[in-house]
This record gives sequence, structure tokens and C-alpha cells, in this order.
Amino acid sequence: MKLRAFRHRFIVFSAVALLAVRLVAAVEGDVKKNPVAPATKAAADEAAKKKAEEPMGKVEGIEVKYGSGYFGIELLAGNFKLTFYDAKRKVIPAPMPRAALRWPVNYRPADERTVLNLSEDGKALTSAKVVKPPYLFKLFITFLAEGADEAGGGGESFTVDFRS
Repeated sequence: MKLRAFRHRFIVFSAVALLAVRLVAAVEGDVKKNPVAPATKAAADEAAKKKAEEPMGKVEGIEVKYGSGYFGIELLAGNFKLTFYDAKRKVIPAPMPRAALRWPVNYRPADERTVLNLSEDGKALTSAKVVKPPYLFKLFITFLAEGADEAGGGGESFTVDFRS
């Protein structure tokens, strides 16, 4: 009796599997015969080509989300450089003319401070102050509006765990 039950189950499962395979083949056949599929494929190929033409850029330094874009903070030759990027991570002109930076140090009780000013090309904010190592600290960034000073009138503020 057990052999007979096994045979019945085998026949039922085989029939279900065969039906599933034929159903998948029929659906694939309909997709191949569908005249809309090549147009959709052409549109998908065009979108992929367009995407390939415009690859995502790379944010230099530590990446921080800013509005609809990003900014990157890095140390170049011991000086801070802050560069702004759009959503595709392409460099854009700096939206702020200045920024104030503050970070704690272990060689004196007060924090170190510097002001970043607009670079010559207008695409970055740079500092003249050389930063002493070690480059492992919490960096406080405040964007300053036109005419504002380091003490007040700042715009947005960010805190970054800086490691270089």
C-alpha cells in the first residue's frame, strides 16, 4: 500500500512540475512575440547608455550630505579644503563665501580655529592655517553668510568625525 501511495504522489508532483514548466515557457513566448518589448528594450538601452555617459563623481575627503548635494572636507598639505558637489557628485561653485572650523587639540586647553575663504577658482573654501597632527578629532564646521564673522551670524553647522 505504501508503494501505491508513493506512485500517486509522484504522478501528481510530476504533473504540477510539468504544468509549471509549460506555463513559464508560454509566458516567455508571449514576451518574445510582444511588439512592445523591443521598444521598451531600446528605451532601456538608451537610458543605460545615458547613465554610462554621465558616471557618478567622487567626493574628495570626508563626504557630508548638504542640501540636495554634498561637500567634502580634506587636508591638503596641512591646510583644510572644503569642496561642494551636486547630487551627481560633480564639483559646483561654493554657495557660501566663508566657513569657520573648530577642533579640539591635546597640546593646549583651548580649541584650534580657522576660517576658510573662497579659493581663486571659486569652487572651494581653503584655509591658510597649517593643522598639526594627529589628524583624528571632531571637527565643527559653521558656514558663514556674507558679512558675518566667526563669533556670530553663522548659517548651517555640521559636526564631522575627522580622520585623515
